[in-house]
Amino acid sequence: MNVIIERLLSNTLGKKFLEILSKYANKMKSIIVLSGADGSGKSTIAKCVSSELSLNGVKNIVVWGALRPVILKPFILFFKRIIVKDVDKNIDYSKFTTVKSKNAKIMRRLSLPYLFVVFLDFYPQYFFKVRLPLLFGYTVICDRYYQDVIINYLVNLNNFDSKALKSLLSLGESFFAHSIFKYYIYVAPEVAFERKEDILSIDYLIERNKMYDLLPKVGGYTLVDGEIDAKSVSKQINQDFYEKNK
Repeated sequence: MNVIIERLLSNTLGKKFLEILSKYANKMKSIIVLSGADGSGKSTIAKCVSSELSLNGVKNIVVWGALRPVILKPFILFFKRIIVKDVDKNIDYSKFTTVKSKNAKIMRRLSLPYLFVVFLDFYPQYFFKVRLPLLFGYTVICDRYYQDVIINYLVNLNNFDSKALKSLLSLGESFFAHSIFKYYIYVAPEVAFERKEDILSIDYLIERNKMYDLLPKVGGYTLVDGEIDAKSVSKQINQDFYEKNK
């Protein structure tokens, strides 16, 4: 899979296509991205950041920037029926991950069409949630963004390789407006599990943290302790924002 992505990025036709897309997805000083596993406090921090920006006269909007599956639904059905054999992750997440690992080769054979459908499904949602507000002069605070979509994609493939993550983040920058304000909100799985009642299991958090932990190294994210007061985290983020938007 990594080889295919590298070929796509190095191919002459692919480069020209990505150059065209880049014109519409240049680095933005008006997007603040908060990424991290469930229960890390992203939504609370986003609200605090938004409140302070509003008090300082900065027009802003908070959006949930993850993917809501629409076109992707047939893939999800295939995944449930063929890959995990109808094992319900809500009932037994440990068994779910075991079955998923055994059948990971099937999913990896479908990795490229799966990626295409993920991006195709996400793009219109991104356009209305992020791109349009930017065009109207809003600062957009993303509670999750395309990086989280990519991480979820790789976890579903049982691919925890840092090179695959780096390649896909690079590809994502060509399709979607990217930011210089990217924060990985880290919280220990045990703490996150206690915070939210709807989290499937601690194993679910541990599995995703394997990928999120790579973001500071391969994605240029700032690591933030999500266990400290949300207002303190917000203050740090807003300070960064004001300094780089002088």
